[in-house]
Amino acid sequence: FVAEGLMIGQFHPVCEEPGLYNDSFRPLRAPLPLLAVRKLLVFDLPFLMSDDTHFDHYLQRFAPAIPPRIRDQLVSRVMQ
Repeated sequence: FVAEGLMIGQFHPVCEEPGLYNDSFRPLRAPLPLLAVRKLLVFDLPFLMSDDTHFDHYLQRFAPAIPPRIRDQLVSRVMQ
């Protein structure tokens, strides 16, 4: 999906994925199981940084026009 410029999200009643900035928040819990598919956005970087292949696809798509806020996240990822 990422290589094609799409994001996919899983939502279900027992999803344990934590929020980006709060480990006790479960944003992907939903009363019914569902998948959401949407266009990949420049602001999706935090969701893609843990997978090198996804990260590479992100850079190929957005590197020429990364906004400063996202660029800061990118620099911190590269410096690790």
